Amino acid sequence: SFITSSCSTSVVVGLSNQIASEISCTSPSSLTRFAPGSGITFNSNSVLPFLAANAKTDLQKVGNVQLNSAFRTVAQQFLIVEWFNRGRCGITAAAAPGRSNHESGRAVDVQNFSARVSAMASHGWSHDAPGDPVHFDHLSSTDIRGKDVLAFQRLWNRNHASDKIA
Repeated sequence: SFITSSCSTSVVVGLSNQIASEISCTSPSSLTRFAPGSGITFNSNSVLPFLAANAKTDLQKVGNVQLNSAFRTVAQQFLIVEWFNRGRCGITAAAAPGRSNHESGRAVDVQNFSARVSAMASHGWSHDAPGDPVHFDHLSSTDIRGKDVLAFQRLWNRNHASDKIA
């Protein structure tokens, strides 16, 4: 029902935090937690505060960054793709679940992107996603895309012993 009634991934934040925790258990250096402050603002309660360590460090150096999104899980990406496919929520581009750069731990969407393009570029952030002007990638960070899918699988199998995902 949230696909047609909402435009916030906050409905899956609990699951998404469990997925991020599972990634941290299986691959402790993959994601680094960060908090708003020191020039970073979260624009909603659905921003997951995780990035690759060097992406986080370089983002903090930019200053005055208003984040719409950072690390995103397969659950969040599923909702975003569904909204995009339905022409909802003002989404201009969306990668299939499992293929989003946000799932790599090295991408952010910046609300005040037009004022931060130069500063982001000066700190290693690329701004070249066609049709997605708010999107930036930190290409020198390790791409962990797929770890969120495996983490979801592990969580599912742990809690659904008779209905495991192969």
